[in-house]
Amino acid sequence: MTIGFVVYIIWLLSAALLFILLNNIGTLIILIVSAVVPAALIILTAVAARSIRITVQTDYSARKNEPMNGTVTVSNKSMFPAYDLSFYICCKNFLNGETDKVFFECSAPSKGSCVLNFTFDTEYAGKIKVFTENIRLLAPAGVFRFKIKNAAENTAEHIIVPETAPCNIFVADLNYSQADGDLYSMHKSGNDPSETFLIREYVPGDPIKNIHWKLTEKVDRVMVRELGLPIKNDILLLFDMGYDAQGEKPSRKDIDTLAETVFSVSQALIECGFHYTLGFLSNSRKRFYYHPITSHSERMELTDNLLSNTFAADDIDFVRRYMENKPDDNYQHIIFVTLNKQNRLSYLYDGNRVTVLMLNPESGADTSADGLNLISLTNDSYKESIAVIGI
Repeated sequence: MTIGFVVYIIWLLSAALLFILLNNIGTLIILIVSAVVPAALIILTAVAARSIRITVQTDYSARKNEPMNGTVTVSNKSMFPAYDLSFYICCKNFLNGETDKVFFECSAPSKGSCVLNFTFDTEYAGKIKVFTENIRLLAPAGVFRFKIKNAAENTAEHIIVPETAPCNIFVADLNYSQADGDLYSMHKSGNDPSETFLIREYVPGDPIKNIHWKLTEKVDRVMVRELGLPIKNDILLLFDMGYDAQGEKPSRKDIDTLAETVFSVSQALIECGFHYTLGFLSNSRKRFYYHPITSHSERMELTDNLLSNTFAADDIDFVRRYMENKPDDNYQHIIFVTLNKQNRLSYLYDGNRVTVLMLNPESGADTSADGLNLISLTNDSYKESIAVIGI
């Protein structure tokens, strides 16, 4: 009920009372006009409301920390103008679960349209959905407001990928390293003479021992053999996308820091010649997913799944759920990224080596296991903390 509607009712009752008291043609005309004209305007507004369509478009080239520009087009297909239309443009980030809103008011002429521009910040990574809600059309003089339910013709979705920081990962304790496997990197050379990475022409600085003498003699050019880099999928990267239900919800910045940490580490693992498995809990389905990653393309294929998995409160911490849903494979190295201080980190240790990247850990964090290494992260200095990681 609008203020205009209340005023109209008071006016109508006053006109009726005036007609009863005076009982003449003038007061009768006032009463008829007061009853018929607003009713007619409400009917015409209702017709226009059924013909309103709203379309949203965004700039899909926007990257993190760049403004995401967009337009909303309001079309009126009826013969009656929509003078007072209002709605919200909403930008929801599925990763942190937060929604930003901008309020708009506009008028759409009969058989016409109007175009409005909007801008949202992309300071935080995540899967973004832009949509309209609470669409309302006000009849002239504000006597009645119509809520339009089916006007939005589309939504716009966009992925804001986390930025990555330089990260070098190496096996810190060879006692935890498995023997070389049968797989070799297709992207990086190594020092295993049993496998050839590629053969190319000699350049100054190449080791003499790597010269391919038979091929050199055949092609009459000095050729060298780059050695292979063995690949082992004995690393499990776990991303905890939950927080303690009894504590405070993490800030957008906290969640963004964790996302950038995971993406930096996952990229570094491939660049450093490691195959690995990425594990996370789908908070909507309460189900664990484990994905073997052997290349950058496979890593990026999971971007949508990760960035649309909203951080959620949970009474059961991630490690306990993981222990109930452990993969069949045994991993020599576990990298665990989390902000939940309630996790029993020592449970991850089973004769392997565990590296925990925790945001703002407390002094009493559970680091009792021998093979467990805790790396502290903060929003301001996490890039320095992950520059070199020994697993």
